[in-house]
Amino acid sequence: MTPLDTDLDDIPAPQGQLTLKLLASRQDTNFYGDIPGGWLVNQMDQAAELAAGREAGGRTATVAIESMDFLSPVRVGSMVSVYTQVQEIGHRRLTAAILKSDRKSPKRAL
Repeated sequence: MTPLDTDLDDIPAPQGQLTLKLLASRQDTNFYGDIPGGWLVNQMDQAAELAAGREAGGRTATVAIESMDFLSPVRVGSMVSVYTQVQEIGHRRLTAAILKSDRKSPKRAL
């Protein structure tokens, strides 16, 4: 096993509903050519807003993010899928779990 190989046991399986799917492109990179974590947080926040808005039947806002772990970098050309799952509904709050999954798009011969 090389350092570039990923141990599949360490990557959680997607749970919940596929809420957002998009391609990480060159226009999303920072000055160093990397996809920044802030871009990913933005996509996850949009997916959370969609899921919470569907459940609440109206507008919602992100108040807090309890924790977030970046397990692997997102590369240009990766297909990013964001899954959401509503965990708790109260009178004035809704708690959701969000998971990002990505896979490199296959290269095509021209």
